[in-house]
Amino acid sequence: MNVKYHNFFSSLSAQFHSGFGLLQSLIYKGTKFGNDLEQSKKIILTNQIIILIGLITAFESIVYFWMGVLNGFLITLVMAFLYSFCFILNSYGFLTSARISLLLLFNLAIFIYTLMLGTAIGMHYVYFLSMIIPLIIFDKHQFIIKVFFTTLPFLLFFILMTASFIYPAPIIDLGSYQSLFHFMVIAATGICLISIFYFYFSMYEVTKNILSQFFKQSSLTQREIEIVSKILEGCTNKDIGKSLYIEESTVKRHVKNIFKKLRVKKRTELMAFAMKND
Repeated sequence: MNVKYHNFFSSLSAQFHSGFGLLQSLIYKGTKFGNDLEQSKKIILTNQIIILIGLITAFESIVYFWMGVLNGFLITLVMAFLYSFCFILNSYGFLTSARISLLLLFNLAIFIYTLMLGTAIGMHYVYFLSMIIPLIIFDKHQFIIKVFFTTLPFLLFFILMTASFIYPAPIIDLGSYQSLFHFMVIAATGICLISIFYFYFSMYEVTKNILSQFFKQSSLTQREIEIVSKILEGCTNKDIGKSLYIEESTVKRHVKNIFKKLRVKKRTELMAFAMKND
């Protein structure tokens, strides 16, 4: 009997590790298109958000099917497929298109679900999370896109709150499933926030570990260490000069010395070193 239990749990453990490995490989899809460490991390974060929201939407479609709500089932099923399309875009290096598609779809989904289920579920409050996401996943130079996707949720939230006063009754009556949907909204929001905080924490830890390795294994000066940290953030020589208050020509000279000391020839090799220490 003990042998049977041992074999069962061993098989279960193997399946779990296999599933976890598959999930991790999906999360890392598209990272080869990242030009620097921060970009690669943003690709991973985008994949995490897409997979999380896609799975929750797929689960919602199952619940709608179980309830016999055909329109809710079809809408959530289509949304789940569209999220998979965002994942494909991100995996093949269409990073900006993937992020724009994700946020457009996410904001549209919240709007439709709130109209369907009513404001009692609290779905429209997810817009506050939607205001944070563009600040995280878009790059520094994409300022206009950040402003647009930070403003859009606020506008849609205002429209939904106004509509709730004019027509407060939901289109779909969830009945006993209302508590389940309310919990799913809270859980999804919480997990997304944890992913975002983990993103920043991991970025800090990686940078700290890399700089620690540089201190131990190289003869880099303090200034060169500062420049390395800026390179890992994806900064150009001009940006580094501005942030460290030195001339661009001085930055170039430091970069040349850094490459010589670390025995690398270009920035991508420096990024590869960084990823190995992640």
